[in-house]
Amino acid sequence: MLTSQESAIQAAYNKLKIPYKISNDGVILLQVYKDYPAHDVLQAGDYIVKVDDKAIGTREDLLNELKGKKAGDSVTISYKRKGVVRTKEIALKVLPSDGPGQPERAGLGVVPADVQSVKAEAENQQVKIQAGEIGGPSAGLMFSLEIYNKLSTADITKGYKIAGTGTIDEHGNVGVIGGIQHKIVAADRAGAEIFFAPKDYNQNGQSIPNYSDAKKRAEEIGTKMKIVPVGTMDDALNYLASLPPKNS
Repeated sequence: MLTSQESAIQAAYNKLKIPYKISNDGVILLQVYKDYPAHDVLQAGDYIVKVDDKAIGTREDLLNELKGKKAGDSVTISYKRKGVVRTKEIALKVLPSDGPGQPERAGLGVVPADVQSVKAEAENQQVKIQAGEIGGPSAGLMFSLEIYNKLSTADITKGYKIAGTGTIDEHGNVGVIGGIQHKIVAADRAGAEIFFAPKDYNQNGQSIPNYSDAKKRAEEIGTKMKIVPVGTMDDALNYLASLPPKNS
């Protein structure tokens, strides 16, 4: 979710040509595997602060501190949970092999990720997303459009009630999501007039329908909501730009 928000901010800043920089804010655990000693101590959402006496600022720092360790070795991990830093000695265990012929490695059995934030050079253009209990990356496109709308000079909605879904990267590319049929029903119930749906993914022999599933579901429930396929943030902005103002 945090990555989705930061990508949405970058996509909007890039489109508006707003100067910004990326700040590293630490290392968070996305997952802690069972059957590892770390599972008794750490949990998803913890920030790794130190390994032994070494401060950890990036995922690479964490990997470097564990490199060369053997199964059965212990490391002292300082981790932050809900603002409180705790310290515990944790034994390492052999990690799954990276492939045939690859050397055996020992580790904590965790999935770490860098936490980054996007900082606009101008303070009055800094964006902070308060998403409440919304989770997952599927709100990326709509985050980016709302940010764009807040920072641009005109209201891009032109009076229309707009919904949509889709992941987004910093370049504004929109990706497919799961369960789009349910989002169509929810958007219709909320009175949306336009729904942006990611274009169907068809590459390398893999097919993931999104727009086609959304359109099919819209027809099944008889909604008047317009389903619009988008592959990029620009697709959505160009569609909105082509609309006449609703109240004209």
